Amino acid sequence: MKFLALDTTKAQSYIIVANGKNVEIKTLNETRKVSEMLLSTIDEMLVTNKLTLDDFDYFACVTGPGSFTGLRIGISTLKAFNAVLNKKLIAINSFEVFTNKISDGCIMLSCTKSSFYYAIIKSNKIIEMGVDNLVNINNDKFITEKKFACEYELKNYVDSFIEDYPQILVESLLKMIKNNQYTAKNEFKPFYLQQSQAERNFKRKQDI
Repeated sequence: MKFLALDTTKAQSYIIVANGKNVEIKTLNETRKVSEMLLSTIDEMLVTNKLTLDDFDYFACVTGPGSFTGLRIGISTLKAFNAVLNKKLIAINSFEVFTNKISDGCIMLSCTKSSFYYAIIKSNKIIEMGVDNLVNINNDKFITEKKFACEYELKNYVDSFIEDYPQILVESLLKMIKNNQYTAKNEFKPFYLQQSQAERNFKRKQDI
C-alpha cells in the first residue's frame, strides 16, 4: 500500500510519502514559497524512496479549512497528477483528522490574525463548525469546551497543544483506506468555511 498525501492548508505544509510500513514526512516552513518548493520536494522524496508517481495506489489531500491559496495548491497538484495516472483519491478536512484523536472539545485552526476556524466535537463527531473572532474565545460557546490546536499561532489560546498532527493525519488516512473511504473526482475539491477576502470585498461593494 502506497500513497502520497499533501496538506498545504496551514502555516506549515506537509508532504507524506507512504511506502508500505515506511512513511516519510516532510515539513515546508516557507509558506509563501510552497508553490515553488512543493514539486521539487515531492521529486526528492520519490528519489529517496525509489518510487515514481505511478507507483502510488492513492493520492490524498487535506482540503481545508485554511489558506485559500494554500489549499488550492495541494488539490490542484494532485488533480494534475491524477489526470494522467487515474489513482484512487482521498479527501479529508483537518477537523475530520482530529476526530481520530479527540473525543470531545473544540478544535481551533488559524484563519486570520484576529480570527479562527473552529469545530465542536462530541463523541468523536463534529457537531458544529464555523469562524469566530479571537476576542470571543471565552464566550459561552467556547468557555466550557477544552480547546485544542496544532498551530503555534494559537498555542496561547488552547488548553492542549497537539505536537504530532502529521502522524495523526497518517493514521486517519490509513483508517480511511482500510474502510474504503475514497472520494469521487468531482468531490475532490476545497473545503471552505468562509468566502475569500476578494469575495467579501466584492459583496460589500454590492451592498453599498
